[in-house]
Amino acid sequence: MKTLPQTLALLAVVSLATTLAASAEPASPTQFTPLVPLPSPKILDSAVAHPGSFGVERIVDGLPATEYSSNGKGVDTFITFDFGRPVKIAAFYHLDRRDPATVAESRLTLGDTPDLANPRGTATVRHANVRSGVTFSPLAAPVTARYVKWQVTALGPKKYGTVGGAEIRFYTAAESEPAPTKDTLELISQPAVVLQEGKPVRTILVKIEHPYAEPADAMLEMSGLPPKAVRLAFGTQTVEVTLPAAESDTNLSAAIRWDGKPIVERSMVLKPVRHWTIHLHSHSHVDIGYTNVQTEIERLHWRYTDEALDIIERTADYPPGAQFKWNSEVLWAIDSYLKQATPEKRQRFARAVKSGRLHLDAMYGNELTGLCRPEELFRLFDCARRLSREFGVTIDAAMISDVPGWTWGIVPALAHSGVKYFSCGTNHIHRIGNTIEAWGDRPFYWVSPSGQEKVLCWVHGKGYSWFHLQGRFEKVAPQTVFDYLAQLESSGYAYDMLPIRYSIDGDNGPPDPKLPDLIKAWNEKYVWPKIVIATTRETFGEFERRF
Repeated sequence: MKTLPQTLALLAVVSLATTLAASAEPASPTQFTPLVPLPSPKILDSAVAHPGSFGVERIVDGLPATEYSSNGKGVDTFITFDFGRPVKIAAFYHLDRRDPATVAESRLTLGDTPDLANPRGTATVRHANVRSGVTFSPLAAPVTARYVKWQVTALGPKKYGTVGGAEIRFYTAAESEPAPTKDTLELISQPAVVLQEGKPVRTILVKIEHPYAEPADAMLEMSGLPPKAVRLAFGTQTVEVTLPAAESDTNLSAAIRWDGKPIVERSMVLKPVRHWTIHLHSHSHVDIGYTNVQTEIERLHWRYTDEALDIIERTADYPPGAQFKWNSEVLWAIDSYLKQATPEKRQRFARAVKSGRLHLDAMYGNELTGLCRPEELFRLFDCARRLSREFGVTIDAAMISDVPGWTWGIVPALAHSGVKYFSCGTNHIHRIGNTIEAWGDRPFYWVSPSGQEKVLCWVHGKGYSWFHLQGRFEKVAPQTVFDYLAQLESSGYAYDMLPIRYSIDGDNGPPDPKLPDLIKAWNEKYVWPKIVIATTRETFGEFERRF
């Protein structure tokens, strides 16, 4: 091991990434009041929930990924909570939905009876008013009450009525302390290396948790770096520390000092950043009849094929990785596209297929394979065999999307049709049982019942529709990508390459004409992770060769 050299002091840049608003005159409290989460209260009453998985119980289940949404009730959205006995309530926390239906303002009413006819206190809460916005609101003074009614009083900029939230919590006040000794500090290594003035640097996130009602002015000290003043308010503050990227282990230590005394210290061994390459599989999810009638869906995918060909030709001289590639996902619309295409369009299509930049995935449709008889499973690949002969290309990779599982009989059907690689993009949430938990991003050879055939299979950990939720790549914060990679590393993921489905704007969505330029810009900025636009065949083939 070696310690960070003194030169880090010259090269490192410390910047406050996330801060909470400070008062005009910094406070210097001599006592700090810890705020402690109260047990989740029962829900007595609420505005009717939106149909589906949006029940009101989700707002107190401790799971930020689940949400409560009223059924379009807008400012009539409310929840009445019961703590079971009078408790001292000192603060309120709200995590908004991952949706444009945001809350701008709400009112808390606290009292001793369920009808809250004689309230012991009220409070107006002004919310963050953004998707997944965090709102923390201390009461002017703690109020002892058994019941609390939360009422939405103003909607976000879109004025959508399906408001609610992902989480609501209440806090009580503990006995005051002379110093903020309950503060905690966490060091998080980002899985990324960027070029800064031509030199590779990496970022460490310093997360400081301050569980007190009163703010504190403190100093962040890190090995080899000048001290940095930080303003601590209730909740989590994140400080970014930029260091030179090294290809060997280094030691890093950090401390928070208040009133000249260390109140929390941490250290870590920095491992070199993994040399990640992300393979984006750009495709449209072909869902026949779900978003429109079948004939319109067919025409839509004909148009997408033409648009994909346009982008392929436009980016032919882009750097490797940024050149556009398109995966057909299935062949249903490709089959009819070729039947109605002009000779010129067929020639253009053939050039793209033979270049490997328009990839023909082998299945005819996104079948519920468990409903197919053995012959039907084999017939799913008739079109692939025919197009393989017609265009003189190998079709040995298949995609399937938006179904929760796949029958064992699909393995010999794939193998006997010449398909070696199987990309599985599930749908998500309650529809799939534990498919992703059991198999997500755990590539494996799926062996047939006879033991004579096998197919390299990848169940994508984010399914096929991650970018339906995240939005197009241009809207995705790099931190979203880094968090995913960090999650994989912490789970023991053994590889440095990762395929991710890129299907946008919902089912039957278009190709993204901006994607090549965005990926080109990403790869110019980031040393790691690199991102490449890829086909299922090239990704699986490279993975099989390497691992």
